[in-house]
Amino acid sequence: MKKRIFSSLALTLAVLLLFGACTPAPGGDSSQTSEEPGQESSATSSENGAESQASSSAETSSVTVSSGTSSSGGTVSAGTSSSEGTKVDVKSLVRKTTAKNYNTYDKEIAGYKLTDPSVKTEYSDAEKDAQRKAGRTMGIRVQKALNEGKHTYKVEPGVYRIPDGQIPFEFTGMKDFYLDISDCTFILEGRQNLIRLTACDNVIIQGPCSVERDPLLITQFKIISYNKSTQKLTVQLMEGYTIPAHLEAQGGNFQWFTEDGKMLPTAFISFSNAQMLDKTANTAVFNGVGCWADMRDDDRLVPGQIGATAVSGHVAQVINLKQSRNIQIRDITNYGSGMMTLIQNEYGPDVLDKLYNVRQPGTNRLVAGTAGQMTYMEGGPAITNCIFSFCEDDSIDIMGHSHFVYQQESSDTIIIKPQENYAPVKVGDTINIYDYQDFEKKSTAKVVSFEIVDDEEMMTNARNQALNNYGYMATLSTFNCVRIKLDRKVSARIGDTFENETSFRPTNVSIKNCYFHDYGCRVLVQGCNGLTIENNRMERAGLAAIALDMEEAAWTEGPSSTNVVIKNNTIKDSPCSPYVTHWPFVLNGAISVGPSQFYEHRSPSTETDVFHNITITGNKIYNANYSGILVKNATGVTVTDNLIQNAVHMQVPTRRPEASGTYIFDEEPLYGIYFFACEKITEKGNTFKDMGSESLGNVRKKDCK
Repeated sequence: MKKRIFSSLALTLAVLLLFGACTPAPGGDSSQTSEEPGQESSATSSENGAESQASSSAETSSVTVSSGTSSSGGTVSAGTSSSEGTKVDVKSLVRKTTAKNYNTYDKEIAGYKLTDPSVKTEYSDAEKDAQRKAGRTMGIRVQKALNEGKHTYKVEPGVYRIPDGQIPFEFTGMKDFYLDISDCTFILEGRQNLIRLTACDNVIIQGPCSVERDPLLITQFKIISYNKSTQKLTVQLMEGYTIPAHLEAQGGNFQWFTEDGKMLPTAFISFSNAQMLDKTANTAVFNGVGCWADMRDDDRLVPGQIGATAVSGHVAQVINLKQSRNIQIRDITNYGSGMMTLIQNEYGPDVLDKLYNVRQPGTNRLVAGTAGQMTYMEGGPAITNCIFSFCEDDSIDIMGHSHFVYQQESSDTIIIKPQENYAPVKVGDTINIYDYQDFEKKSTAKVVSFEIVDDEEMMTNARNQALNNYGYMATLSTFNCVRIKLDRKVSARIGDTFENETSFRPTNVSIKNCYFHDYGCRVLVQGCNGLTIENNRMERAGLAAIALDMEEAAWTEGPSSTNVVIKNNTIKDSPCSPYVTHWPFVLNGAISVGPSQFYEHRSPSTETDVFHNITITGNKIYNANYSGILVKNATGVTVTDNLIQNAVHMQVPTRRPEASGTYIFDEEPLYGIYFFACEKITEKGNTFKDMGSESLGNVRKKDCK
């Protein structure tokens, strides 16, 4: 039997150095130290131990670091330090800082002016050179601290410019380290990370600091004309903007806005590439722009409409974490658009506190960005006091994975194609198999043994089968298939969904005191065992403001979730995008829980044993286009003491030709609270006020037990 397989990782200390020596440029941006709390009830709580003011002599402190070779060739020994082996609890060095006040932040948004410049500060060539030299010096000083075995380092406040492709803080195998980057501004001249941690343990990086990109990764414009037959969108670029180089060769998505900076909800309108037409007139054309009338694209592709290119997918992450443990990232403001985090195969528990993906005040930039995508093997993130805004897709996506059944080899043995590059089981795990068409649970069994199948042809065939026939994304891994022997006879066929109920999923995730607003899709959480979403503000979501989903037939995301508490959140104006018509009704509640089934699956699953122990209590939901709360395929559901006001006004139509003129599954989510295929329901104490004109009632239970 083969053990769990991961990518080969050299446990080396690798701080990417930034080459030369000089003093940091003056002018560090200390404006990000907020003076007001983000939420009245909890502004400065510490999630992982006592918080205290870091010593002013942090640069001379010592550290116990994992053994390895530094990026400059020096050896850093384990268990030694510059002060006779003294080991310090780096968690005790976390400084207490104050979160943004969300009401004050709202006033900043309201002050948006399209007439402001594209950048807040213009630097001369000489200033830029000095900032690059400061970046090189910073890299050398951090490396020196590591080589000396220090457990902490404070970067001198200043403005640091980092050339394209270079990562200021890249650690592999680092252990027990506190990095203070407060009062710094980092200007990244490309789409690289600011921070990348691989196979690290107990590393803390704390600002407050800010991140900017130069050149800008987006462009902004007003539409001149649109030719539907040629799919060409001709635009007038705003002053200070051009076509970024990466858009000349590849496509992306648009976001749409009003002149006062409000984001207009829409489906994804995309382009294949872009090019300048006339540099003097600052006009450009976007090619391959389709118009999907069912999604109301023709409402946006009109002369005078204000738009911007989004920074889509995994582009321009500020923070990249992979296969690490006990990481804390605190107090970082990203003005450069893109994702704040990409977290891959992480172990946790991690703390993400006071991270802000927002527009820069005093500029006319329209786009901000997402919290990012997070996959966990075990453990999970505690996300607190954050703001994520003005993004075209999911504001956040925390997930494990479900997997593709390729073959039933015998009565008790199946072969799966994993989504990720590892075997997603261990001996003793409980696994479930769901039918790929009607999503009924076909089998539950325990893993007796497993092995990686060293067969390239089988892997390729299984991958192609998934990609070609089941809507899976091209990101499906090229990892070999896995043969799994179970403790009983099972029934499976190609395309069925395999989920690990026991492990290889996020655990004990919390999202508290955060503000998500103007996001094209969802706050999306999938596959959690233990989840708390509490005391957040969610405003103007395109799909469900909060979605506990399981994408069993498209992105192999999931699996299902259990032990969930969603409480005391305030949700306004959702779902509010024409994109909602693209989805089955499970995502049409402001709070939506349940697995998705796609259009080719005409019969809704009545399986109740999918999601478990779901508590939704004390939430305030205003102006939901459809149901305030919608729960599907779950057992042990408690929905109590929620306020649902002005729900079900259905300003965005739901019907599509694929569904023969009726809503998918012949269901309409037109009730204040909707239960579908649930059992063990407790529903009480909920208040319904001023329900919308399309409401069919306060509570609906269909196919429930």
